[in-house]
Amino acid sequence: MAKNILPVFRTFPEEGQIIGRLVVGYGVLEFYLSCCLGPALGSDDRALRALFRVRSESTRIDVADALMRPPYKEIGLQDKYNEMLGAIRHCKTTRNQYAHSLWRRENGWLMFASLDAAVKSREGGIAVPYSPINLAALKAQEEYFVYTAELLQHLWPEYEHLAGRELSSPRKAAPKIRDQPPLDSLPPKSAGL
Repeated sequence: MAKNILPVFRTFPEEGQIIGRLVVGYGVLEFYLSCCLGPALGSDDRALRALFRVRSESTRIDVADALMRPPYKEIGLQDKYNEMLGAIRHCKTTRNQYAHSLWRRENGWLMFASLDAAVKSREGGIAVPYSPINLAALKAQEEYFVYTAELLQHLWPEYEHLAGRELSSPRKAAPKIRDQPPLDSLPPKSAGL
């Protein structure tokens, strides 16, 4: 058996698998975002180049927003567009907190410390606060990633349909709007955290 760089996931294997899917699966959401941008630009190739030549997930979302918001508003998809934008931003935050974290077990809980958040202060020592995460919260986060993917997959064919264009993908019904899941779990008071 290969050694594990994160032995804490021997104790929490299902959690580790979900976290892995969230971290690597986020790229699919970015690709779907480029699919939504393509109809607004009139070119899927230009959309891919516009988004994937820039580094950083936040910059990609900002570039897509600057290019997509006016056409999506003009065609009457502003509400769905705004829902999608909030959803993909939440997924980015979720993904990044795990991709840039330290992990440990404490009082039976899986704990993570987001290094991005820890280094925000410009002065003084760096405090690395750990937050608990449980399986139920991770499952809710993964379901929200699936919801975001479904929303993105709905949006670009809907734009093409309303623009009177030939559809590049079949139209799908819009998923029911979901609340954003929490970024961590609140441990029970008995956990002593």
